[in-house]
Amino acid sequence: MKTTEPFSSSVTESNDMLFPIRELSLKTGVNSVTLRAWERRYGLLKPIRTAKGHRLYSEQDVQKVISIVNWINKGVAVSKVRALLDQKETINEVDVSNEWLNQQESLLLAIEQFQEDKVSALIQQNLSQYPMETVIHYWLSPVLSRLKNNSSASAYHSYFVSVLKQHVSMRLLSGKQKQSSRKILLVSLEEEPSIWVWLQAAWCSDEGLHAVVIDSLSSLEDVFSLIEGVQPDYFLSHLEGGFGDKQHLKNQLKDLGIPVVLSGATTWLEENQMQSALEVYSDPFDAVRCILEKLPSLMC
Repeated sequence: MKTTEPFSSSVTESNDMLFPIRELSLKTGVNSVTLRAWERRYGLLKPIRTAKGHRLYSEQDVQKVISIVNWINKGVAVSKVRALLDQKETINEVDVSNEWLNQQESLLLAIEQFQEDKVSALIQQNLSQYPMETVIHYWLSPVLSRLKNNSSASAYHSYFVSVLKQHVSMRLLSGKQKQSSRKILLVSLEEEPSIWVWLQAAWCSDEGLHAVVIDSLSSLEDVFSLIEGVQPDYFLSHLEGGFGDKQHLKNQLKDLGIPVVLSGATTWLEENQMQSALEVYSDPFDAVRCILEKLPSLMC
């Protein structure tokens, strides 16, 4: 989109195609709140300003954001990225100590001491500074797995899930007005409420989908009432333990008329052995990637 609004600076970008922050967010997968934080706190971005103060970006900014994300995914703290960009270092040239491992340990320590203020502060800090995909992959998911796989840490796991769910819920609510009309219905088919559908929803929401989360059901038949009422464009469900006696549900899911993606380790193994027509992923976030990859073709 080319702007006709005058610039407030003397930057000579007259022949460049400039676009607003929402488009930079769509091009890079990094939400607008995080992009603004990178600009204000760390000076990582320097957008052109219109006379009214609106931020405008170019394709150079897209490439810079991609570079920033690559450094973060390598384990570099966002506060240290600017120096590396200024020095034009490449990832292969730098010996990076994994900042995410340190962050995991800090979070685990706060959880084990039941320090709700500390846990909340760490969550808020990282959700504002990093893309949701990065936070999930390098921080939240490893911590949840470590707690879940430790039989003596069940109280810590329950405590952390409760705090984390509150933050994800608030994030979803705060982003509602900016979301597109395209809806994704996320349903946990587990016996107990699942944190995974909440994290899946947070990522989908950051990518511009209107996420509707149902983390527990009174009856499996409620799935179809929900689909009829919500009328989602996509359906994503987490079922860790396989369908078992829910085979009738699986057969009905095949005929919904919208993209259906499932996640869960045992479910994936079960369906893979049966060569099922359903799209099933062992990792809950591979299922989200599958949905997001469908977006360009489905939104044409």
